[in-house]
Amino acid sequence: MKGYDLYRDNVALLYRRFGEYRTHSRYFFSPLPFEVKYELFSGRSKRLMDIRSVRVPIPLGALFLCWEQYPDLFRVATPSGDAMIFSFNGSPLSGANSYSAVNLETGEVFQGNNAPGFLNRCKCLDSAIETVELGLEQMCERKGVPRAEFSSASIEETVEYVRALEG
Repeated sequence: MKGYDLYRDNVALLYRRFGEYRTHSRYFFSPLPFEVKYELFSGRSKRLMDIRSVRVPIPLGALFLCWEQYPDLFRVATPSGDAMIFSFNGSPLSGANSYSAVNLETGEVFQGNNAPGFLNRCKCLDSAIETVELGLEQMCERKGVPRAEFSSASIEETVEYVRALEG
């Protein structure tokens, strides 16, 4: 997906500076370059019933709010310390999942499988997206700006902005 490498390589920086831009709606609502999909299977035949997605786009701020409010759902142990899951997919029935996580201190990225709490992560992220989208609609209404005219920054613009904060 376009912009994923840039996102992956800068997710620790984006989080480290989140407090400085979390009130800037253009950057808070920057859409992440990944989707969370999960498969549902039926019966012993393991026939695929459905593929569902967490609502998209996933705003950057929604993921980081999940990290702050439910860190245990997104934290995984790695050889160099704890890391936070920033991209994931899987099956809620079997619990099998794959993820990418970042050590927020070192910026090191890890790939892994079968982190506990997959379905809860999906529900948490979906709920956070719904909440921040409602907040965006209320903000647009207060400011008299049609929701359709609101434009969030791309992940490229957000990374550029945050890099400038680093000086």
